[in-house]
Amino acid sequence: MNVFRRFPVSLLHLSIALIAVGGVISWLSAIKGEIVIDNNSWQNNITLDNTDSKKLPFGVKLYDFAIRNYPGSDAPMDYVAKIVFSNDSTKIIPAAMNSVATCGNYRFFIKSYNEADNTLTLAVGNDPWGIAVVYSGYVIALFAMIMFFFNRHTTFRVLIKQLRTAATVCMLLMSVCASAAEALPKHLPESSFVDSTCFSTVEFAPYPL
Repeated sequence: MNVFRRFPVSLLHLSIALIAVGGVISWLSAIKGEIVIDNNSWQNNITLDNTDSKKLPFGVKLYDFAIRNYPGSDAPMDYVAKIVFSNDSTKIIPAAMNSVATCGNYRFFIKSYNEADNTLTLAVGNDPWGIAVVYSGYVIALFAMIMFFFNRHTTFRVLIKQLRTAATVCMLLMSVCASAAEALPKHLPESSFVDSTCFSTVEFAPYPL
């Protein structure tokens, strides 16, 4: 029984460790930077966050771009772009502010648009190992939480049973009190009232002035 109780807890601890390890792997090995593209030529040179540069194994080019405004105003609501990669130039990949374009293990996010020279700046991220480890930690954490709910040997289920027992007792007490309240008379009997004739009238002498 102790094994069944400890297994979900062990899984939860393992998931936390995997998420932490995945974060460290991302911090050590992830590639983060940006690339400026247009619709004239292929670009494969990205500028990293530490101002270094790195070349992509493929080229990126802007196929089309549009700005969606809020209805009835000129305020931009979303940037929508169509991107082409040189390793598969026949495939047009859509991208937006909340939509990611992927090519292999690289992820591209729209960062900004320059209307003066019609260039689009994309944020680039490459973190296959860290993301995989972190997501596996999330999956194990979800599995552990499901086991907490459905495994009857866990402390969580014991607390649920105790709460159910307490709720049942409270409901019984409330029903007993309600039944006792209904048994009480709603009106006092007439014999309980004091007859006013039993009091004699007392006359007081006038107070001397």
